[in-house]
Amino acid sequence: VACETFCLDENDMVKDAKKALGTVPLTEETVRFGKPTTNPTLKTALEAGFRKQLIVCKVKENKHLGDYSVDRATIFVDMEPQSEFKYGPGDHVGVMACNRKEIVDAVLSRTKDDDNYDKQVQLQVMKETLTP
Repeated sequence: VACETFCLDENDMVKDAKKALGTVPLTEETVRFGKPTTNPTLKTALEAGFRKQLIVCKVKENKHLGDYSVDRATIFVDMEPQSEFKYGPGDHVGVMACNRKEIVDAVLSRTKDDDNYDKQVQLQVMKETLTP
């Protein structure tokens, strides 16, 4: 519902990932976490993955405008950017909200062999190649 309401389509990164993975099941035999070839900052990695310039903002105010139903709402969000940027009529803004702590903790609890959750890793697809 949220994707339809805000017209969010799969971006190129998600499409490329699906194409790369194809029908490979995500199991311990087909994928692994490895060391990344570079160690970019989180912001740099997100900008590269989404192919967008990111601007970090702090939410100053968040309030519902008018009536809203279960599947639709109009929300006023007043944001304060951490750096200056130019915004003109017709420009678009996308919001990347933080994940809820309980969801992140549930995902991290399923990882094996490493308790250093702040260490950068790269998801690597292991492919078997046959040589003639």
